[in-house]
Amino acid sequence: MRKVALILHGWPQHRAGGHFLSMFLKARGYKVITPDLFGRSFSFSPEAIHGEIKEELNNQKVWRSTYIDKNLKERGYSSVDEFKDAHPVVRNQLIDAYRALEIGPEELKN
Repeated sequence: MRKVALILHGWPQHRAGGHFLSMFLKARGYKVITPDLFGRSFSFSPEAIHGEIKEELNNQKVWRSTYIDKNLKERGYSSVDEFKDAHPVVRNQLIDAYRALEIGPEELKN
């Protein structure tokens, strides 16, 4: 399984893709996620940040679990970016189906 690093970077360098830490982790085999929380269209609040990170991690989770063959060898999408660029109806159906399979803490107790 590939290692993943989430970098939440702030002002003044909010685009962390070219940051030395991102480059360091990528060189060591990590998939680096760096959401742009300071873009002009982003509403900066704790709730919005939580939502952005949750959406990014959900995209990663569903992309990693989407295959087109029965042996689970051939991915449905070549990258998480391709998955995020998929038609919204298809992407949302996959996300909703994955959520229906998840078990929360309350179900685990019973």
